[in-house]
Amino acid sequence: IVHEDAGNASVLRLQGQVLGGDETEYLTTVLQDLADRRRPVILDMSNVSYVNSSFLSSLLAAHTHAVRRGTGLMVTELRPPVSDIIELTRMHQVLGIHDTVDAALKATSNSIT
Repeated sequence: IVHEDAGNASVLRLQGQVLGGDETEYLTTVLQDLADRRRPVILDMSNVSYVNSSFLSSLLAAHTHAVRRGTGLMVTELRPPVSDIIELTRMHQVLGIHDTVDAALKATSNSIT
């Protein structure tokens, strides 16, 4: 996980397969800590090749945490099969999905998606 601040948001760049266990717990902690700062969080998933249900649960929990803190969690650059899993589970109806990190950053300047 690579973290950088960009504009008024925090961008997390993920890589490889994001599965359950310690890495998902760590990601959840990072996402919640960033949301506590009341900054929008953008997940760059361009280099993620696979996710499992543990990651999806953590993503949904982080989104809920962010919304409760008055900020948001956005997901960008989804690629198959990750995009297929997000659509199959209908998480695309809950999460702010953007084609690029730049598009998500632009959205943060207007409102949280």
